[in-house]
Amino acid sequence: MTASFSLTLHSLNDTAQAGRALASAVRVRNPGALLLYADLGMGKTTLTRALVEALPGGTEAEISSPSFTVANIYYTAPVVHHYDLYRLHTGQTEISLESLEESFDTPAILTIVEWAEKIAIRDLPMDGLSCRLSPVPGLLETPALTHDPQHGPERTATTAPAWAAVSEESTGSGRVLEVFALGPLGEECLRLFQQYMQ
Repeated sequence: MTASFSLTLHSLNDTAQAGRALASAVRVRNPGALLLYADLGMGKTTLTRALVEALPGGTEAEISSPSFTVANIYYTAPVVHHYDLYRLHTGQTEISLESLEESFDTPAILTIVEWAEKIAIRDLPMDGLSCRLSPVPGLLETPALTHDPQHGPERTATTAPAWAAVSEESTGSGRVLEVFALGPLGEECLRLFQQYMQ
């Protein structure tokens, strides 16, 4: 059974607090990868920014979502390779996947991937944390993320209407953060994250 943890983030401050708790866990046990699954506006970049800023050297990093460049590198401890696959087109796939595989295969690097659902399951790392940010249940029906240790994360179908992209600022409804451990490093990091969130 895959270890997991979920919590409700009621505000951007809660999302940033979760990012800082992840940074504390990563400083003790780098899981190698942080895979982020979420729709637009769910807080992927907010979580990433708070995590990177809380790492040693993070206050000097210019943190932004690499939507157009595909990847940013932050010289923190550990070094962070931050990928955003949202705009990934067919022509970029080979280059990006080669770079991702190199990052995944380098234990001293924390590889953060926004829009991780664009990675083929066979290319996912063996160790890491898989995170899903979604609206609080009941507000709208959203894709659920399940994790099969043999096949990686899977998304179920969504029934959310097109108008349902709701921001935290406009509703105060918050988000649910679900975190799944991948491999032994992910399990250890997840246990630490749970401790730091209490």
